[in-house]
Amino acid sequence: MTHILDIFRLESCGVLWLASATSLESALARAQKLAVGSPGDYLVLDLETGNKHVIKIGMEERADNNRRTEAGTHE
Repeated sequence: MTHILDIFRLESCGVLWLASATSLESALARAQKLAVGSPGDYLVLDLETGNKHVIKIGMEERADNNRRTEAGTHE
């Protein structure tokens, strides 16, 4: 049996399923590709273990000195 991880986008009204992956690395890469068109918070859920990884991707803020900051990965 293949180990499956599901990728969701966290929405204000709940979660939206987007894709599945067979490894955490491929799930994170897929979430990053999806975030190009829709930056925000993503959830990777390991269906076998129940582990969850929340990822903030592509959400940029402008600081007063015009430096850009980007949120990283949270587990």
